[in-house]
Amino acid sequence: MVFIPHECLRDANVKLKVQETIAHVVGWSLSCATSGVWPSSGPFGEVLSKHRKHQQGKPLAGGQYKACYFGYRADGKARRESHLFPRSFLHSFVCEQCLAQKERKNWEPLMSYKCFYQSAAYRMTTISHTDYMQHTRPLSPWRVIDGWHLGTVFHDPMHVLYLGICKDLYASALGYWIRQGYYGEGTLSDKLRCFSSELKRASIQQRLVVSCKMFTPANTGLDVASHYPEMGSTFKAAFMKTAIWIFAAKAMELTASHPADNILRLIAVCMWNLHRAVFLMDHADILLSNEEAEEISGCFELHLISWQHLAHECEVKKMKLFKIRPKHHSADHLASQLARTKLNPRRVMACFGDESFLGYI
Repeated sequence: MVFIPHECLRDANVKLKVQETIAHVVGWSLSCATSGVWPSSGPFGEVLSKHRKHQQGKPLAGGQYKACYFGYRADGKARRESHLFPRSFLHSFVCEQCLAQKERKNWEPLMSYKCFYQSAAYRMTTISHTDYMQHTRPLSPWRVIDGWHLGTVFHDPMHVLYLGICKDLYASALGYWIRQGYYGEGTLSDKLRCFSSELKRASIQQRLVVSCKMFTPANTGLDVASHYPEMGSTFKAAFMKTAIWIFAAKAMELTASHPADNILRLIAVCMWNLHRAVFLMDHADILLSNEEAEEISGCFELHLISWQHLAHECEVKKMKLFKIRPKHHSADHLASQLARTKLNPRRVMACFGDESFLGYI
C-alpha cells in the first residue's frame, strides 16, 4: 500500500494526498483495534452495510484482544518517502533526529556525521518530537495515528547492519587482508575463491545454515582499487548476518599472526564488537535488561569508533577502504535508542519477517 505510489506517482501533490489517505485509513483501523469494538462508520464517515453493519458495536476478536500502534519499521528509503523527512541520507543534513551534516560548501565540520565519540557536536542537537512538530515542514502523514511519535520511527537493523555496514566491512577487510599480502596466494580471484571455500567449511563445522556464494573481484567491489569496495546486491541479509562470526574469527587469527599492524587490530576490534552486539540481540528477549542494553550499546560504540579510526588510517595511507556512510550514523542512533528504551532491535525493529512476507505476496 505504501510503496506503490512512490514508484508510480510522479506528481508531488498527488503523492502527498495518497500518503495522507493511506495514513488516515490505517489510523482509523488502529483506533478501532485499540477500542476493541467494531466501528459504527467507515474511515471517512460512510455508513456501513451488509455484514459490517450487523457487526457494528460488537467486540472485536471475541472481546479477548485489542491492538494498537507500536512503531514504524522500514529501510532508509521507505522511512524518508513515507514520512516526507526533509533530512535524510540523501540530504546535506543526514538525519531526522539531529543536525548531523555531510561535507559540503559552507558546512560546519564539528557537526560531521562521521564522528562517533560521545563528544560529537550533533549529540547536542537532538530533535525532540515537540521540536519536530513545531519546526519541521512537511510533517509526516502518519502523525494522525494515535501514539505516533518521531522516536517510534525505528532504524531497521536488517538494512542498517546486514545490508548496510556489513557490506562495507567485509569488502574492506578482504581488500586490506589481500592487498597487504596477509591472506592467500595467487591472483585476486584465487585468494577470494580460497576465502569462499574456507568460509563454507567453517559454516559446515559450526552447523551454520547459510548459502555461501563464491566471492569474486566483481561482487566484492575489489576489482577497482581506486573505488571504495562494497559487497554486491546478490549477497542477502541472512548470509551477511551469519558471516559475521566467521569474518571476526579470521580477523583475530590474522591479528595474532601480525601483531604489529595497527589496522589489523582495529579491524578485529571493529568486527568482534559488531559480532558481540548481534549475538547479544539474538539471544535476548524483547525487553533488554539494563546490563544487556549497556553492553550492546557499548559494543556498537566501540565498533563505530574503531571504524572511524580505520577510515582515518586508510585515508592517511591513501587506501580506498572503510568508507563511513550515513548508515553508520543510523547505527549510532540505533544504539542510543536501545540504551534509552531497552527495546531489543532484533525483536521489534528488524524487517526480516516483513521482507519474507512480501516475498509470499
